Amino acid sequence: MNNLTKQHAAGRRGVTLLELMLALSVTAMVGLGVASMLSMISSSTQDARDARSLLLRAHAGQIRLRSYLDSSLSLLQHDADQGLAVWLLDQRTIDEVNLSEIRVFWFDDVTGTLTVEWVSFPEGWTELQIQTFDTVVPVGADYFAEMQAQRAGGMTATLDLIEGMTWHQMNFDAKNILDATRVTAQMEFEVAEGDRRRTLSTFGLANHQSVGG
Repeated sequence: MNNLTKQHAAGRRGVTLLELMLALSVTAMVGLGVASMLSMISSSTQDARDARSLLLRAHAGQIRLRSYLDSSLSLLQHDADQGLAVWLLDQRTIDEVNLSEIRVFWFDDVTGTLTVEWVSFPEGWTELQIQTFDTVVPVGADYFAEMQAQRAGGMTATLDLIEGMTWHQMNFDAKNILDATRVTAQMEFEVAEGDRRRTLSTFGLANHQSVGG
């Protein structure tokens, strides 16, 4: 009788040990599954956060671009590989474009950045010095070259408007850039690996003015 009791006890201990091993194996597998799931959720959440951050920055950049284009008097020059030159205001020589009135938007496909550049006079200059230097740029001039020449002399300032672009395209409502009163800009951003989003914005020159009157 005692031998039977010992055999049953030994059998129960063996089953309990087997059950324990199975339980540990199942727990380990469940733990790995949970860890993998949490990792995927974390990665997905981070990707979504990065995407929102990029798109918000893109939207903020488009608002900054709008603040220039909507108030510009005229578009002056466009080159798909370089950028867009505009006549922002008319405050020096009436009905003519002076150096200080030009804004050039440069597209850098390498860095994916849209930058605005303008002529900036030294703080110590007198009004007479500024008037002498702030010459009229004739209609049809290469405004990109003009801005690059001023940059070479240390006479310009820049501001980054948009970052993270992978592609861009601009279209206008007139064949002659000087006659255009509306700009449609498409921009593409890579929000995650293999995931690119495009934005579409339209800007109107409400105060359009013909260059040279």
